[in-house]
Amino acid sequence: MSASPKVSTRRSACTYARRPTKADRDRIGRFGGERAFEAHVREQLPWYELASDAAALVAKHDIPKGGLVYDIGCSTGKVGRSLAGVLEERQARLIALDECADVVRAYQAPGTAICADAATFD
Repeated sequence: MSASPKVSTRRSACTYARRPTKADRDRIGRFGGERAFEAHVREQLPWYELASDAAALVAKHDIPKGGLVYDIGCSTGKVGRSLAGVLEERQARLIALDECADVVRAYQAPGTAICADAATFD
């Protein structure tokens, strides 16, 4: 009889491929703030920087003068910080949405951060 396979309890990047639930996102507060949360995200999602920078690079080309930009699932503002120069140059506004109140409180980027569900935000 062979031994049963070992099961890892360590979370992998694949764990986060699904859309996080409100309970998942509310756990952010226990990380001890923005820096700890950002470090956790980078550990769990090694491609986080690349994906955030790519999103900002694409968005930069489509922001019109006086435009309105939404950052859905803004987290602590990585994409907003990347867009800061373009937003200022084009006098565009940014509205950052996230379901987690702790993340909205930790948001540090241009624009207005709002705690809301993007699917029902009006």
